[in-house]
Amino acid sequence: MRNCKECDKELVIGKNITQPYLNNADYKCKECRKSYRREWVKDNDDNKEYQAKWLNENKEHKNAQDKQYHHDNKDGGYVVYLTKDNYVGATQHTRNRLSVHQSKRGYEGKYLCVLHKTDCEYDATELEDLLHDMGYKGRHIQNKPYWANINKHGNNIINKRS
Repeated sequence: MRNCKECDKELVIGKNITQPYLNNADYKCKECRKSYRREWVKDNDDNKEYQAKWLNENKEHKNAQDKQYHHDNKDGGYVVYLTKDNYVGATQHTRNRLSVHQSKRGYEGKYLCVLHKTDCEYDATELEDLLHDMGYKGRHIQNKPYWANINKHGNNIINKRS
């Protein structure tokens, strides 16, 4: 087994190091990596001010970059998915949603089940709302129920296939 190159402790996977760090040949224990990151943040504190200034001066450029990234990373359709705790959602950005669920709720990819794929946003949101009405979690305040777009004569207000 390897030893930490800073403090010379024995590295044990799962205790003070994880496999990705061993694969990258970064032979430092958890405590040494943590102290290194803290020192780096202290030494590069002025970098935050520079980044904030740059962002303020280049808002339009940053917004254009973000918009292009958002467009380039679409899945090409809408996906309705289910997580392990009965959360249902619809998205065009499956990879991004998965990373958000992983960081906020600790999910792994194996806990995300794709229920339906479609090219029509209306169909995806209609299915999502139907599943929420059945009791699945995930309804948001800004999402209108699927029946909110139907007038009193039973006709759909929105063009269903645009």
